[in-house]
Amino acid sequence: MFSGILATLRSRLLNTSTLAQESVRDGQTLIQSFFQNTIVDNTPAFLLDNNFVRLLNFGRIATENAPADVSVTGNDANIFNFRSGEIEALNGPDALATAIDVTGSADIRNFGNIAGEFNGVSFSGAQSSGALDNFRGGTISSDSRAVNIQGDGVSVRNFGDIVGTGDQRNGTIYTDAVAENFSISNFTGGTIDAGLGNNGAGVSLQVGNELNDVVSGTILNNVGGVIQGRGQ
Repeated sequence: MFSGILATLRSRLLNTSTLAQESVRDGQTLIQSFFQNTIVDNTPAFLLDNNFVRLLNFGRIATENAPADVSVTGNDANIFNFRSGEIEALNGPDALATAIDVTGSADIRNFGNIAGEFNGVSFSGAQSSGALDNFRGGTISSDSRAVNIQGDGVSVRNFGDIVGTGDQRNGTIYTDAVAENFSISNFTGGTIDAGLGNNGAGVSLQVGNELNDVVSGTILNNVGGVIQGRGQ
């Protein structure tokens, strides 16, 4: 199935010199995007719709006028964006762009740069779940909302920079009313910032979507961590 998906993706590439390899190891599909460019219009560059898929990115993945660069609809995906990796999503006339959009479940580990004009990373819908680890040297940014959380059991651990590059929709990290059992941890040296000259909270929580709804959520800002809202 994935061979067919990759063949379809390659046929849609507008400008590519990417060496994308697919293999199966211990029952897990592995996709490796190396040190070149994958630039696509109008459709996600990578659709991870199987379970137990691992995507390793060392190069540049970019879309314009697509809902996401990487769309995860399967479960138990693993995405590694290494220090040389860039995942960038630009809005278009028909789509508000998210760099990585998870409607299934995924663990995302970022050492490089993730940027989406509408959302940087989004766990979209009440059924989504997973973890986002942004390590030292890693940056997640957005003109509108860097991290969007709507799922159940989502954890965010930040050691790097999560920043706004424009006015933020509510918060640079935002939990929607349907979010359940979330945790947000900002460790020493980590920065969560709406961005100089912008408006918005560093972290904004909308909790509970029905009467007597009980939501479990934790926020940790470690010694030496910075959470910064801007404007009014």
